[in-house]
Amino acid sequence: RNCVSRTAFEVHCHSNGTFSFVVAGSNTFAVDGKLVAGVGSTATLSPGSEVAFTYAADASSNTLGTLLLLRFHPTVRAGGCSAAVPTEKVVVPEAPATQPRWRLRC
Repeated sequence: RNCVSRTAFEVHCHSNGTFSFVVAGSNTFAVDGKLVAGVGSTATLSPGSEVAFTYAADASSNTLGTLLLLRFHPTVRAGGCSAAVPTEKVVVPEAPATQPRWRLRC
């Protein structure tokens, strides 16, 4: 089964201005192409880092596929991590009734 944990990962902002990615669920990830798996596993995030939710595309060859790909864009104001705020609200338009909807069921 290929599912996404409710709390799949956390992003931590450190006082020195760096960011880390921490696995919080059972999903396997690739951060900038490097595998990150297991609760508590970490990776360093940089502006523009790619975070991929992966799945076993071909078990016989241990090939991983990408289920969902995210790009990291930190927004931190002067004052550090405690002042981080989103810069924009993303509005996803409704799909036309004639278009099939994509759904992930677990």
